[in-house]
Amino acid sequence: IPTIDDLENFIYKSSENELRSFQYTKLELGKSWAKNSVLLHCDSTRLKKAIEYLLFAKQVEPFVTYPVNHWEVPVRDSLTMNKLLITSIENYKKSSDRFFKERFAYQAIRLAHYSRQFKRTTELYEQFFQKDRSKKLMYYWSLSHYAGALRSLGEVAKANVLFAHIYENCPSRS
Repeated sequence: IPTIDDLENFIYKSSENELRSFQYTKLELGKSWAKNSVLLHCDSTRLKKAIEYLLFAKQVEPFVTYPVNHWEVPVRDSLTMNKLLITSIENYKKSSDRFFKERFAYQAIRLAHYSRQFKRTTELYEQFFQKDRSKKLMYYWSLSHYAGALRSLGEVAKANVLFAHIYENCPSRS
């Protein structure tokens, strides 16, 4: 079973080049990765799907995060963000794995929200998560973007109720 430290290293500290090399071979891992329990214990199909998702998420990340210096205004390339949003929806449709489908849906919602496409954010949330009764992590993270979009569209009371629901049920969003 992969350890938390190994998961964190794999997800947050691996470079795009390292991820690409993991896709094709586990035989030539450098010393720092040779004993990583994620790489040692994941079957190759699941690992390949995880790597494909992480590579996509790393492409999205610069457009949906804020600069370290909060005084800087983030630069958003709406054309690239829209292409990534479309790719995210395509990846959602192609994926047969619910775990990854939820994450591609979240990335689409996130991209729509950060590109200030608030109506589209609400439509994507309603398409992907409104009927979801599992109430897993991606549900709440997507709901927070939905609530933010509603607030931007002037539905402040509804957004506030949703934010309260999120804060009550999702510790990572409080």
